[in-house]
Amino acid sequence: MNANRQRLTMTGLLCQYCAHPAGRTQDGYLFLDLPPTEQERETGWPEKSLTAHPPLCVPHARESIERCCRFRTDGVVALRSWVPRLYGVAGAFYRRRADGLEVAAEETVTVSYKDKTRLPWLLASQLVRQLTGVTHVPIKELLKAA
Repeated sequence: MNANRQRLTMTGLLCQYCAHPAGRTQDGYLFLDLPPTEQERETGWPEKSLTAHPPLCVPHARESIERCCRFRTDGVVALRSWVPRLYGVAGAFYRRRADGLEVAAEETVTVSYKDKTRLPWLLASQLVRQLTGVTHVPIKELLKAA
C-alpha cells in the first residue's frame, strides 16, 4: 500500500480501499488480520495486538479477503476494535557508522511513540495502531453482511 494512503487511512480510520469511513458498529472498527502465531496466542492476542493495516468498510472486507494473497494462503481473521489507538510507526531502523548511516535491521521494525531512544533512528513508512477492546467477528458472519 502506498505510504501516503496508509497514513491517511490509518490517521482518519478510513477504509483502506475507498477512503470513506471504516465499518464501525457498537463493537468498534473493522480490521482484518492474519491468524495469530502460537506466541501471539500466549500473550493475549488479539487484545493489544499491533497492526499497520488500515481498517475497512464492510463491503470492501470481502474484496480484501478475496484479493489478498496472504489471506488466501495463510488465512484471515476479522476483528473489531473499540479503541484502535495510534501506537507508533514501522519502517527501516538505522545506526550510525563512521562514514554515515547504515540499515541496522533487514526487516521492518515497529517502534512505539514512547520509545524516545529508538524513534529518531527509524525511517518510518507506516503508522501502527494497537487494537484494544477487541471482539472477534466470524468471517462467515462478516461476508454475509457484505
